[in-house]
Amino acid sequence: MNKINFSLQGLPVIWLEDKQCYIIYSPFIRKFAVINNQEAFTNQKKIVRILMEKGFWSTPQIEKERKINVVFTVTKQCNLNCIYCFANASFLRKEKLSPSDAISVLAAIANKQTIQTIHFIGGEPTLNFETIKTIVEYAERTCHLPIKFFITTNGVIPEKKLAWLVQKGFIFTVSWDGIMHDISRSTKEGIPTFQKVCKTIKFLVNKNAHFRVRMTVTSLNLSTLPQSLKWCIENGVSFFHPEPMRPDGRAKNFQTLVVRPDKFCAMFRKITKMAEDKGIWIINSALANLFSPKDHFCSSVHGKTLHINPDGSISRCYQVQSKNEFLSKYFLAGDWKKENDCTLKIRKFFPKKLKFYSKCNQCFLQSICLSGCYYRHLSSLTKFDKWMCDIRKKIICFSIEHLYRRYSKGKISCLEGTYRFYSNYIIRS
Repeated sequence: MNKINFSLQGLPVIWLEDKQCYIIYSPFIRKFAVINNQEAFTNQKKIVRILMEKGFWSTPQIEKERKINVVFTVTKQCNLNCIYCFANASFLRKEKLSPSDAISVLAAIANKQTIQTIHFIGGEPTLNFETIKTIVEYAERTCHLPIKFFITTNGVIPEKKLAWLVQKGFIFTVSWDGIMHDISRSTKEGIPTFQKVCKTIKFLVNKNAHFRVRMTVTSLNLSTLPQSLKWCIENGVSFFHPEPMRPDGRAKNFQTLVVRPDKFCAMFRKITKMAEDKGIWIINSALANLFSPKDHFCSSVHGKTLHINPDGSISRCYQVQSKNEFLSKYFLAGDWKKENDCTLKIRKFFPKKLKFYSKCNQCFLQSICLSGCYYRHLSSLTKFDKWMCDIRKKIICFSIEHLYRRYSKGKISCLEGTYRFYSNYIIRS
């Protein structure tokens, strides 16, 4: 009988070759069940009944109050010239979000919905520091509930600005290329940035800031992934996020740098072993819903996040930052500018459950992957993005196996990184 992975009423059933058994994983309660090969195909009704009693299909609690995340693209300018930049940001770009416009749109949103997080992206967002400070100070004065502030940065930041962000309790994503630093990201003059970014990372560690190091992995630096993780471990980093370069934005011109799924996943297995031994959390987008399943992959597309762009557009996706960009017709949800007045015109967007990807609906990982990135699927030349699908299947299957082996020994897994980073912003263990 074929020993293949399959779905049991939406739950992934994974074959373990060395154990000669299947494991069923419930992301709803983060527990496993073990069944032998014959039972998996002959006694499914009995298995479902038993697991139902154990809560394997428990429904997550739904928030009564609708809360919103607001993302400000505060500038399209950047002090680096990364070859893979999805936003096509550069030192030549002039678009910026003014403090007054930012406050107007923030006030309009806060008047309608409860804001739980504010995230700053770019370009390099700290190049428009005045707007960041204005938004934070306004939110602190006027919003009723505590708001968490996030920022995604390339790490080339003056220490004075960095200290202010830390003092305000910002949660950081620091972009990095690892120890092979000179190939794909440098200043406009071609000056390497490795030492500056390392200085920023060490500063955040010393200040006990909550942050992750996000390493963009290409075919050029893939082999250095273990050494890059080792550097992070030795310098006190708690969260390491390796993510393969996506062929979007400027990266479309560098297809040869896109990592093959099998090679990336083989290296992912290797660094997982390293991380487990040294006590550092691993984050990857494929694992976003491994512990907190939803009926959607992306909170932006689901309507829980508004991306405010300098040109007056409101987007559902961080990769669509203006009205004229590729796929904007799918992801733009409204406008916040109308002459001199701030207005919020939100058009109806996608329904809760997307019906685009019929193949994905039959996948044994659907309850966790949830079809993956909608932008990637829509930009694919085929029905769905096979590259993304291959990576996700390999990483998620490996991760479920890894969780099972760790949990069966009464231990936690380093692959809980995404859950640990986002579910409790003050976790330091």
